[in-house]
Amino acid sequence: MTGLLRAELGRALRTKSVLITLLISPVASSFLFGKELVRHPPNGAGVAAYFLVSMAAVGAISGALGTGTLIARERARGWVRQVRVSPLGEGRYVTVKLALAAILSFISVVGVLGAGTLIQHATFSTAGWLGAAAALWLSILVFCAFGTALGYLFGEIGIVAPIVLCTWVLDLLGGLFWPTSTFPHWLRVLAPFTPTYHIGEVAHRAEVGAAPTLTSILALLGFLAASVALLGWARRRDAAPR
Repeated sequence: MTGLLRAELGRALRTKSVLITLLISPVASSFLFGKELVRHPPNGAGVAAYFLVSMAAVGAISGALGTGTLIARERARGWVRQVRVSPLGEGRYVTVKLALAAILSFISVVGVLGAGTLIQHATFSTAGWLGAAAALWLSILVFCAFGTALGYLFGEIGIVAPIVLCTWVLDLLGGLFWPTSTFPHWLRVLAPFTPTYHIGEVAHRAEVGAAPTLTSILALLGFLAASVALLGWARRRDAAPR
């Protein structure tokens, strides 16, 4: 299983589009648009640091959801059916995919925060940098499970639309591009019902040394439980005789 994970990770990191999504695009967006999109960070942090944390979340979420594309492609080629009857087993296969999503998310979080800090000279305390990185990575595990579930629910072509929709709509509605304080009232009411809102909340609070709120912790745990349940149902549905 470890060998398969190494092979999967090597394959992902050799793909140019993956590196662009995980690292280049978030860092470039932070450098180019941060001062325009976030003029007054609501948590008192610097503009560069605030938007950099948001873009690290965007890159990591994209990396976590991207694993679903791999699963959908392998299902279309019959690989998952073969895995079910192989010594590897589907349980280990899913574990590898979840681990891959978590590792790619970690690379994005650390890489974006590290590169952005050097390029933009964003102001972080050591504790704030580490806290934001840890908070981001742990909270984005929600999307590792959700992305894997999407891979079981949609085909190779059909999965593109839900992943793009989930990425952009949830990122925008959750306040990762603009703080939710700038939203119109009706949109501000909807934001807390998205996992991205709470990911941003815990990460931005950690950035300035504040503890996460109980509401955000419970919300993320709820989203994680729902994603795991969805993954279990999607696997059973895919394995059912047709």
